[in-house]
Amino acid sequence: MKIAVVGGDGFIGREFVRYAGQNGHETVVIEKDCNAFSEDGAKTIQSILKNCEAMVFLAAKKPAGDFTIQEYIYNVELAEKYLQLACESQMKNIVLTSSRSVYSGTHLPWKEDEFHTPLSLYGASKLAMDSIALLYNEQYGMKIKSLRLAQVIGMGERKGFLLNTLIDNAIAGKKQVIYGKGIGRRQYVYVKDVCDAMLHSAVCEKDTAGIFNIGMDCNVSIVDLARIINGVFENDAAIELLEDKPEDTNEYLMDVSKAERELHWKSRFGLEETFVDIKEHW
Repeated sequence: MKIAVVGGDGFIGREFVRYAGQNGHETVVIEKDCNAFSEDGAKTIQSILKNCEAMVFLAAKKPAGDFTIQEYIYNVELAEKYLQLACESQMKNIVLTSSRSVYSGTHLPWKEDEFHTPLSLYGASKLAMDSIALLYNEQYGMKIKSLRLAQVIGMGERKGFLLNTLIDNAIAGKKQVIYGKGIGRRQYVYVKDVCDAMLHSAVCEKDTAGIFNIGMDCNVSIVDLARIINGVFENDAAIELLEDKPEDTNEYLMDVSKAERELHWKSRFGLEETFVDIKEHW
């Protein structure tokens, strides 16, 4: 299959292009900064889409620093423009990446058909993109799969955040420092599983449509996450809990059963398997 990848120059995009190629599929990368709103840019994109059987859409402004209403508008307008161009090009088979940040609240696990107030303006932009995808599916008979990703694990992700800091500390044999008691719980998904879910949705489930939670089927406390990482990377340094420091005690967990039931997809990597694979191959 020939797949157009919008935003293929990003962390997940680069991994997806490599993964699709390893599995015998051809990809055409459309840079996220390609001017889809100009007449020439739109024509170029349409000519690419007409020669592809599927589109994977990854382009979006990420919540780095201030995420303002301008970034919100950019995300929503860009997604809608590409869906419009795909529709005009007679392409129906599309995979859109969404986020667990569309959810909030303590009624767990979060399900795709429940309404939640997003965690942030970034999450609100993803929720709006999901809604537009459902509109295109309903009005134009498109087959858009919107994949709401748990927090992604991968060594190519941006530095400075908790997960990669824990991995870097473990590799370097450094002490793990955690604010509070580390009782907040997070749900993760390995980037290799993300790529597999996207490719499976494009190739095997091309006639399926809707919103699907994508992640491991469990969550883990921050302190246990540090213990697992230290164990895999054989880091004997201590885990220090700074109990006088403020911590995020929220628990995040999506129900991933719909993806298994309707997409016929389930994550292959648990947490320990993920870090073992990272240790062996990255």
